[in-house]
Amino acid sequence: VGILLGLTDYYHNVVRRALNRYFLTKTWSLVFSENELRKMRSYYRLNSDNVVVNQFGVDTRFWSVDPATSERDYVLAVGNDSRRDYDLIVDAANRIKSRVMIVTNRKLRSPLPSNVVLRRGSWHEEDIEEIELRKLYRQAKVVVVPLVESGQPSGQSVTLQAMACGRPVVLTRTRGLWSETMMQGGENVVFVQPGDRDSVVRAINGLLQDPDRRSRIGHAARETVIREADIDHFADRLEQLCIKAIKGSSGKKGNISDIEDA
Repeated sequence: VGILLGLTDYYHNVVRRALNRYFLTKTWSLVFSENELRKMRSYYRLNSDNVVVNQFGVDTRFWSVDPATSERDYVLAVGNDSRRDYDLIVDAANRIKSRVMIVTNRKLRSPLPSNVVLRRGSWHEEDIEEIELRKLYRQAKVVVVPLVESGQPSGQSVTLQAMACGRPVVLTRTRGLWSETMMQGGENVVFVQPGDRDSVVRAINGLLQDPDRRSRIGHAARETVIREADIDHFADRLEQLCIKAIKGSSGKKGNISDIEDA
């Protein structure tokens, strides 16, 4: 069983593509988004169910709402990956009616607008602890995840963590959106188009000026993550795929001990 990411994003010659297709039909694989599943099936002409989507999950017991925490007047953006479009947020900042806090180790252009606060941070290197990051989510009026166009899912962890904390998220809708059914614009998330500064400003300011809408979207966001994107669900689906793989290779019913033995 393999977890695959970006296998169709690079050119493969005829021999390499044929080898990949052969191994994909002989193994079990999961991907993180519906879009990637469609690309995999089309690119490698797969008709079997050996490749499946397993939506990424977060720990909704840790990433949670704290009724005792009050909102503070800032918009939060978090992340270090190369698909974050921080130039867009910096360009839009002087029209956003709040402070904008960016938590990243990425190098941003200087000088920054007066309402932009840059905080260097990477939880992978323990520059910022998860407890502290959770507090930043909980206190933010809006969390924004600005992305450049890409066919790969990006911003998934931050988006789901913020949603689990009951925060309204403004998210760039790219081709790599991990689930078109789970993520519903205007209901549990607010979508903007790639590179569209005006739509980002309108989306953020609209939420800043409407506390009832922030609360409604934030509540729906947490309910969505609990229902569809909890880490336990991810683990259960992975376990079931492992059992299915064992049954397929051994001809007998799989169980937890089979997985441990394997």
